[in-house]
Amino acid sequence: MSTVLLGEFNKSETRLIHHAVAPLSESPVFTGSLERTERWLENNPAPRCVFVPEESHQVAPLVQWMRRQARLFTVPIVAMVNRLDSD
Repeated sequence: MSTVLLGEFNKSETRLIHHAVAPLSESPVFTGSLERTERWLENNPAPRCVFVPEESHQVAPLVQWMRRQARLFTVPIVAMVNRLDSD
């Protein structure tokens, strides 16, 4: 199984992500755009989960698209945030 990451990540974030998934014995798949993510999800086995940076504004469109795909309906989608605010 793969872990899919949609969006742009800097070098530091990429290193942290690789370190985080290392215990799973897999390499993360960085897809970049919503269109490339959808294409990857259509042509590969269902991933373990999909991470999306909150600021990419791709969370809602991705959730809507994935929930219309029966085999992807239960795949967790995690919105990543840089900080937690009290507002």
